[in-house]
Amino acid sequence: MRTYSILRTKEDAEISRLKFSGRVLDLGGHKGSSYYKLLRSVQPVEVANFDSTRPDTHKVSSGADHIFDFEKPFPLPDASFDHVLCINVMEHIYNFRNLMSESARILKHGGTINISVPFFFNIHSSPNDYFRYTKSALERICADAGFTNITIKELGDGPCSAIFQNFGGSIPTLFLKLIFKNIAIGVDIFFSKISQRYSTIKYRVPLGYFVAAVK
Repeated sequence: MRTYSILRTKEDAEISRLKFSGRVLDLGGHKGSSYYKLLRSVQPVEVANFDSTRPDTHKVSSGADHIFDFEKPFPLPDASFDHVLCINVMEHIYNFRNLMSESARILKHGGTINISVPFFFNIHSSPNDYFRYTKSALERICADAGFTNITIKELGDGPCSAIFQNFGGSIPTLFLKLIFKNIAIGVDIFFSKISQRYSTIKYRVPLGYFVAAVK
């Protein structure tokens, strides 16, 4: 499915590179989400959500295998998963430290967590939108939860992409959105090639971050 969201396109590219060999828990996921079909896993991916329907964000059931509050202790055994996914969820969780510490608890030694969060992105309640995290904050949050081998990648191409991401939704029709999306990305790539200074802007105004870490 084509999307005019540059951030979603970047996230999907990162997710498509992941390959899981054990038990996977997708926190805040939805089996109808566009990225779900990109997940490569030997075992079926298990979805955890706050409830089974989420009528505020989805027209159909999430298909969740586990229903619980992410701001409280997870009703899951220690070291019961090999991988945890958290895609565009942390900004909606006020007690994000609980989410991180509980994710570490349920992961086996050597297990991995992958996180995606927006940064230069419009407010989007689901049902609430609390935070935007910098790279430095994400590094410390992961380290405080006991994760190591932390890698964080900025997502985005530059200021034109950031402007389009936040205001492109007002452009009528998907066809026009996709045209302006490609123009915004093209302008950023062009100026990044001819200007070293311009090429570094994307690290100061990223659309979001993609995180990988090990328990």
